[in-house]
Amino acid sequence: PLDLCQLKFSNDEQGFFKGYASVFNSVDKVGDTIAPGAYTKSLEDRLPKMFVNHDHRAVPVGDWKSMAEDAHGLFAEGKIDLNHKDVSLISI
Repeated sequence: PLDLCQLKFSNDEQGFFKGYASVFNSVDKVGDTIAPGAYTKSLEDRLPKMFVNHDHRAVPVGDWKSMAEDAHGLFAEGKIDLNHKDVSLISI
């Protein structure tokens, strides 16, 4: 849930953010549990595209700069295109 998220903002670079996209061994809102190693193979080839609410039919709203697994989960850094028409749909 969003109320369990730790959000930090900086004016150093507009649109840039970083944090855990997924935490291992916790149950998500649809009942799935993500195990360590779940992202290793898919991240070998390329980073995924960045969509609002995972809507892959839409135009990406930014770019992932990096993603890597550690003992806690999948840590990601990205930059949102603040001029994209769908950025207003992103809620935090």
